[in-house]
Amino acid sequence: QEGESITIDMSQRPSESVTLGLDGMGGYFEENHAQHPTSVLITVTYDDGTTHQQQVTKPEGDNSLFKEVTLIAPDGSTITHVEVSTIGDGNWELRYLETHTPDDSFDYRAVDSDNNVSEEQTVTLVEADNQAPDAINDPVSFSVALGSLNEENNFAWQDSGAGISASYQNSEREITESGGDRGVSGDENGGPGAQIQFNRETGESEQFTIELDKPVTSFSFEAV
Repeated sequence: QEGESITIDMSQRPSESVTLGLDGMGGYFEENHAQHPTSVLITVTYDDGTTHQQQVTKPEGDNSLFKEVTLIAPDGSTITHVEVSTIGDGNWELRYLETHTPDDSFDYRAVDSDNNVSEEQTVTLVEADNQAPDAINDPVSFSVALGSLNEENNFAWQDSGAGISASYQNSEREITESGGDRGVSGDENGGPGAQIQFNRETGESEQFTIELDKPVTSFSFEAV
């Protein structure tokens, strides 16, 4: 509001231009307001000590509350200080201040209508590094074919991407071979030994385990 100001000190890192985001500019800020004409006053100081002032209003009938203003220093000059204040009865707020220089920083103090000065604060504007993303764990094609599905390798039960084992009641068993068929050794249910049998009394089954080196999304098998 009137009598209050914000001063931004950029003398350590002067800039060729500044952009301010002004918010909360209500009806009083319309041009030629009959009863309460109000404007934002921006004062910039250049590195040679000269100053430039600009009053900011908005057109009549403009209902927007936000306005962005950019001030550019003359050729060969830089901006070292920016002060914003109010002329008139309206009030507003400073949403942001930007400079075009990366890794920029500035100090500022707020001054209220009673000339009370806040502690000095430093704002540093850092441009984020634009690094290319790192691709991790990109999916690649992976497949395993064994037995009758392994036509390319004469229906072999060997594949570099898988390991095969047999067990019953957590004890390792031998894998039986009958032509191209495979089973688990042992007779747990009174039937042919070279099969994968289920013991009805214990509720346990012989197990033929295929461990894959990588996860897969689908599988198929043939039982005989």
